[in-house]
Amino acid sequence: MTQIEKFQKFLDNHEIKYFDADEIFRRNPPEDLWENIIPTLRVLDKVRELIGSPIIVNSTYRDKEYNSRVGGEPNSLHLSFNAIDFSVKHISLYSIYKYILKMPDANSMGLGIYNTFIHADTRGVIGRPAPARWDERT
Repeated sequence: MTQIEKFQKFLDNHEIKYFDADEIFRRNPPEDLWENIIPTLRVLDKVRELIGSPIIVNSTYRDKEYNSRVGGEPNSLHLSFNAIDFSVKHISLYSIYKYILKMPDANSMGLGIYNTFIHADTRGVIGRPAPARWDERT
């Protein structure tokens, strides 16, 4: 079984409904970090259910080299496979951002909005200070 097939089984076992391994398993996240992404995916599953439209995953796991190359923060939660940058078509990112802020999970989250995507992580469940909010739109 390949790593991506193994990761798909992992997602299925965690009942992730709207995302598959092809979308999430990028840059080969180490298996010991896989659990870190599940709380974030559960939040985004709820968002996907609400909006009834696909969520486009822009970024998930980043190793240190790639994170540096794309200008990521040195302590980015992408490094621990806990963050997802995503976008949607035909729906205001700000309306999705506001919706997530009202979710019960919001108190454990880092949530940032940019011009073309939203960053979501569940930092509180892996021991990082939460909540964290930022708006980088210009």
